Amino acid sequence: MFFNIPRWSDISIHFQDIDGNVVERDMSGLYARMVQHESDHLDGKLFIELLDKRQQIDVRNQVIKIKKAGKW
Repeated sequence: MFFNIPRWSDISIHFQDIDGNVVERDMSGLYARMVQHESDHLDGKLFIELLDKRQQIDVRNQVIKIKKAGKW
């Protein structure tokens, strides 16, 4: 399943590295998209929660279809 989730194309992040040092990074493109995706996971969000209601229904219907076909 694929749904296009709107994401910022350029981001600035700050985090602590393994030694406890605060690090700042500017990211763009695919890197920025991946960081936002992983940040969603850390916040406990699933991609389906970021979809509109129509898309959520589409996901549910696709899952039902896959389960009925025995491919899950």
